[in-house]
Amino acid sequence: MKKPRLRDYGLSKKDVERIEEAILRAKAKNERWKSLIVKYLTIAAGILCGILGFTLFMQMPSGSTRSDYISLPVRLLLSLSLGGYGFGMIGAVIIKGATLAIFWLFKNQLARLADTHLRAIDGFDELHAYKFHLSTYDQEVRLLKEEEERLRKSREEAERCRQEQKRRSRLLKEKKFWRAQDGYTFERNMAAIFRMFGHKVRRTSGSGDEGVDLFLDNDTIVQCKATKSQIPPAVVRDLYGTMKHFGSIRGIIISLGGFTPGCHQFIKGKNIELWDLDRLLEKTRGLSPNKRMIIDV
Repeated sequence: MKKPRLRDYGLSKKDVERIEEAILRAKAKNERWKSLIVKYLTIAAGILCGILGFTLFMQMPSGSTRSDYISLPVRLLLSLSLGGYGFGMIGAVIIKGATLAIFWLFKNQLARLADTHLRAIDGFDELHAYKFHLSTYDQEVRLLKEEEERLRKSREEAERCRQEQKRRSRLLKEKKFWRAQDGYTFERNMAAIFRMFGHKVRRTSGSGDEGVDLFLDNDTIVQCKATKSQIPPAVVRDLYGTMKHFGSIRGIIISLGGFTPGCHQFIKGKNIELWDLDRLLEKTRGLSPNKRMIIDV
């Protein structure tokens, strides 16, 4: 894209100054034409109002007496007064309406007349073409800059998202990230992880669900324990009873604090999984956290 130059149109800076001065003179000439039109309309309106006043007050009725002729100067004075008043009030309305009507009726002719005066200027067409192409060039440059800015922001946003995803993935592998979570955050993050595994997850309201935090695929119940201490066997036995209550075929307990040896003894022969923090990290290895997870805890 090449920026238009004056010399490409056979013009110089002096030519531009000369042409612009000539344009100002041509526009002033057009304004003088408009002023003349208003002037002649003003005169016509004044004459019309004077005739109207003379007609109204100077007509003598048939059978006029001498006293009627004596009042002739008074009638003449009133005639002139009405003419002056009409010139000031009625004439103003007539002038305004007539001027607008004439300019509207002859707007094309007036525009052609003005254009003729401008095109008669030597170099006007060249300067007009230069300004048009320069304006087009400036608009294209502006649009190009806006597109470049949009792409730059898009790249920055993509890079920011990539770095954020890397940060989230890194945190997912750190034990301190999981240990810093409270019960609500841990439960929500586990729901997001099971969804990433492809499960259909339903979180419970916390009451009337026998301590169940998540239902997976309508056949598995999950309890999430964000405790620092180990889970005793009683919790696992309660989960087993809850499985029978809901008719679930599998149960999962996830405990950040781990489990006592009695828990592992109890689940033998039962479809119950115990996930401590090490197993959780093993399960989530390679996962990329989605937006459902609460990372900043």
